Amino acid sequence: MAPRIILIGMIGLIIGAPIAIGAVHIVSYSVMELLIFCLLLLHLWTTDFGCLDAKMSAAPRPTLNSKLNTQNSTPFPIPSSSYLRRTLLLMLPLFLFLLFCLFQMVPLPLTLLQKLSPGAAALYARLGLSLTQHSTLNSQHFLMPLTLSLSTTSAALIKWFAYASVFFLAATFPPHLPLLDCSSVNSTLYTLHSTLSLLFVALFVIGFAEAIYGLYVYLNQSDQLLWFRKKYYLDCVTGTYVNRNHFAGLMELCIPASVGLLASRISLRRSTDSVLYLYFLVFGLVIMVLALIFSMSRMGQFSLITGAVLVGALYMMALMKRRGRRGGTLLVALLLVLCLGGLWGVWKGLGPVEDRWSAIASSYEDRSVVWQSTLKLFHNFPLVGTGLGTYELAYPPYKPDKLGATIMDHAHNDYLEFLSEAGLAGLIPWLAFLLLFLFCTIRAWFRRRNTFSIFLGAGGLAAVFALLVHSLADFNLQIPANAMLLFLVMGLTWRIANTSTAQRA
Repeated sequence: MAPRIILIGMIGLIIGAPIAIGAVHIVSYSVMELLIFCLLLLHLWTTDFGCLDAKMSAAPRPTLNSKLNTQNSTPFPIPSSSYLRRTLLLMLPLFLFLLFCLFQMVPLPLTLLQKLSPGAAALYARLGLSLTQHSTLNSQHFLMPLTLSLSTTSAALIKWFAYASVFFLAATFPPHLPLLDCSSVNSTLYTLHSTLSLLFVALFVIGFAEAIYGLYVYLNQSDQLLWFRKKYYLDCVTGTYVNRNHFAGLMELCIPASVGLLASRISLRRSTDSVLYLYFLVFGLVIMVLALIFSMSRMGQFSLITGAVLVGALYMMALMKRRGRRGGTLLVALLLVLCLGGLWGVWKGLGPVEDRWSAIASSYEDRSVVWQSTLKLFHNFPLVGTGLGTYELAYPPYKPDKLGATIMDHAHNDYLEFLSEAGLAGLIPWLAFLLLFLFCTIRAWFRRRNTFSIFLGAGGLAAVFALLVHSLADFNLQIPANAMLLFLVMGLTWRIANTSTAQRA
């Protein structure tokens, strides 16, 4: 019962968070965090992690000479009792990042504060907490934290703890759960309900639903956003998001994951019962590509192509190493979807998209001004930053006059924003986690020999690459729904890269 509850909860997170306007409001992201923590507690309470790999290790390992029934094949992990340990080691830099952000909230003596963050000490002095004024008094009465706002940093820390929990949940959740009786349904439907595939199906469903809704609103020139009125981005597709770039971030996660799902289903070459399902996947992917095109998000389009090219290059390297005969399935599926979506976009008219790309120089100039002033903020808080989530509070004194009355709540570059908020002490472990994840996952993925892990893993890697590239010019990691889905996809991809299947590769 518990695994089914966890699975339903994860599907609810995948579908519910984006629909709730990206979970950017306090009620929606609080519900999201509460659900994540409840699922994590249930998972920790009911899962025997010591037997995480051993439970299925008795399954016969496939060999090239074995003849296996592919219709009844099910995924099982590689028999290795070190999987949980490797997962926790992978997450160690992320834990260090969370601990450092917690340290930012600890009240420190002003003398120590001045050594760690002279910028914060100077700011407190301007507020009337002068070090010289209180030097003769007991310092314990004048303890101040590194962060400029305890409430803001505590809220941001809870979010990032929730993202880390999602990663752990997806990475250690059992990869196979027989939801249906194989004797009562056909083998295609039974295989579809294997847990990892079902979660990828949920990503496809929410991507397709968001694209359909966004295109409907766009084509009808409506200002309606669910039960709200849209004030901005009325001339582009945004789905249930307010910002087109954040909608594009969702598409960057859903499209590659869905392409991986499509390629894995094609490679199984099952009975004709699944042909309609494959056609629906292709149709849904074309709709998602079309929605991304008319989102007018230049960085979103560039990031998706970049992620696809990077993973495509890795995939070709893997093919040369394996010398497989059916290796073109993923590339053919990807090219088919991109070409069909592009042709449909040409048919609908790409004039607005061309206008957006023609204005890229002025857009870059505006953002470069923000990036340069953010670096000035970092120079005053280089080691420990201003506090997680405090960019909007700390930035105004550094805002150039050119921006006028514009309120800059984010730096339009996630890496610079984390650099200013967490300093070098926080950014280093945060980046170390991302780089370690990519390195270890790609290395494990290269060792796979089965289509289940190869195709779904490639789709997950492309999704992660795309959103991380997009973060160079936007702030998708500050949108709770997108950040949560990124860490969920990362956890699933890590699990898949360390998963084999009982089928011939």
